[in-house]
Amino acid sequence: MRDYHIHLGYGDFRRENRENRFADPALNSAYNNLLEYGGRGFTYLRDGGDRDMLAFSLKGEAKKLGIRLDSPGRAIVKAGCYGKRLGHGVETLAELKEELRFLEQAGVDLLKVILTGLVDCGGGQQRLTPYFSRRERLYIRDCSRSAGWPVMVHVNGVPGIRAALEMGATTVEHGYFIDGETLTLLKEHGTAWVPTVAPFGNAVLYDHWLPGWNQDLVRRIYEGHMEAVAAGFRRGIYILPGSDAGSSIVPHGSGAFDEWRFLQRAKEKALAAPEGEK
Repeated sequence: MRDYHIHLGYGDFRRENRENRFADPALNSAYNNLLEYGGRGFTYLRDGGDRDMLAFSLKGEAKKLGIRLDSPGRAIVKAGCYGKRLGHGVETLAELKEELRFLEQAGVDLLKVILTGLVDCGGGQQRLTPYFSRRERLYIRDCSRSAGWPVMVHVNGVPGIRAALEMGATTVEHGYFIDGETLTLLKEHGTAWVPTVAPFGNAVLYDHWLPGWNQDLVRRIYEGHMEAVAAGFRRGIYILPGSDAGSSIVPHGSGAFDEWRFLQRAKEKALAAPEGEK
């Protein structure tokens, strides 16, 4: 079993058989999150980063459990924008260069970039303009190629997704509000898609809503995203299961199985309605 998008450093779902082996409570929580995967047959996890690089520090512990854990350490985050829990914000190109040097010296496995904000679930305007300038994006692309890093890009909305492709994204993470033309571009670029359906799908499936969420809006977002994922399967896009575990309604371990089931539903939908017949 594999999960291509988790946040091991966040969430604290394990209550039974809890182990406290580290002096740092936050590291203990991350370790107990890891144990949730250890007993469920997982062999691969890809972390999305955390500000304190907790997941990255647990790579050795994951190996003992028979799990390969790849981590970007912490994400590349634009100062003042979404993502402050995932990395240290950079404002200027010089600060971006310094952060990339730090990550290279740390020996991270891949690069994670926060390119746009979250999906607005309260009924407000979706603000999905890319945070990083084209010059900054191309610098990130060149550095990642030089270092041999795969690049996972947190991004929603067509302008951001297209900017991510220009930036050389190996995987598009989330990718809400994608359209047909942009799906075609994903296919042409050979870019994989990690659609992370579970955060909204679980709200609908388990009737579990976060404060401030507009339930009708979330249902529409979920249904539209499932349609897009089905279209992605029809077009032969490489779609990877990533649960976004660590978020409020996606527990570590079990969340991956939720995500897998959502993707199976989308695949069945794709097979039932070929392109042009949906």
